[in-house]
Amino acid sequence: TLPPRTAEHAVCLRLSVQVLDPIFSGNGIASRFVARSMLSRNSTSLLVVCGSKKVGPSSGLAQRCDREVFEAISPKRKDQSSVKGISIPLPVWGKLDKSSSYEEFAAGACDKLVEETIKVEKIDTFLCVDWSGCYVFHRMKDLGLIVDEARMIYFPFCVFHALYSASSDEIGFYKAEETRSIETATKVVALCESDREKLCKLSSKHRAKIEVLPPPLREDFRNAVLGNLEVKRPRKYITCCLRFTPSKNVKVFCEAISLIHEELRARDIHVMMCGSVIDETYATECRNIMEESNTRYDIVKDFLDANGLQELLSQSLVNIHTAPYEAYGMTIVEAAACGELTHSTTL
Repeated sequence: TLPPRTAEHAVCLRLSVQVLDPIFSGNGIASRFVARSMLSRNSTSLLVVCGSKKVGPSSGLAQRCDREVFEAISPKRKDQSSVKGISIPLPVWGKLDKSSSYEEFAAGACDKLVEETIKVEKIDTFLCVDWSGCYVFHRMKDLGLIVDEARMIYFPFCVFHALYSASSDEIGFYKAEETRSIETATKVVALCESDREKLCKLSSKHRAKIEVLPPPLREDFRNAVLGNLEVKRPRKYITCCLRFTPSKNVKVFCEAISLIHEELRARDIHVMMCGSVIDETYATECRNIMEESNTRYDIVKDFLDANGLQELLSQSLVNIHTAPYEAYGMTIVEAAACGELTHSTTL
């Protein structure tokens, strides 16, 4: 996004909660894709500071995870020397909003291990994913762990104050953090024009630093599609590839399906729901709607890699995307790559 300060080599630190398994949303897939793309420039090295699912009493303690990060973002590369990783076990996993472990993430990122690694690697460029990544940057800055000349790139995969499920208090919190992120950043990279406009309204005087970089179809999915061009599968599914959380509005999909379940059964069409369960209560409500209508359906909770998702979408008649807000719906683009129409309520 920015040219390196030195012409020969750039070392960048990425602050992103979701990189390591088990990833639970498109945010994690996008984080890996962006990191992989950065590494494709031979003049770039990466230090990734990320969260991990807590196991045992190690919450908030920074740990080296060079091999795990390398395998997550660039498994086909042979040279691991350009990738370093530090993970911070978090007590709350599966959340990226205000209910996440952002305070523990910030505390762990200020650990002596991170401070010493930044100094050794001479890092002065920080790529911060979402407001939570910027929150960590500001905490590190306040503690004097970052040089004054450090450049911060704010990369919001989601504009959180636009989430329709957020309360008024949460919206106020997100607006404050996202405004601070914009004002501190050297550059802001939005995923779409509508996100750019939302961010510009928060801080109109910084409009010039906010740019749009639409993500391409991720490489591994593109390869999966190209490798199966000759495979013809019957299209027998209606798919919904969204997390079970109110912000994705999956219940609307279930309610719509319940109205046409007899027609679907007559046409031998099966419903496939693919997404992690973030809110168990909400997921149960969705399942109950499907069960009461006697709809034939399956829920795929496990993470599908590119090949698995391509196989599913290539057998689907239509993909339904019910999220009221989406910066970049990866599965919409991926469904299109498989020749599948998407009906979206996204604004």
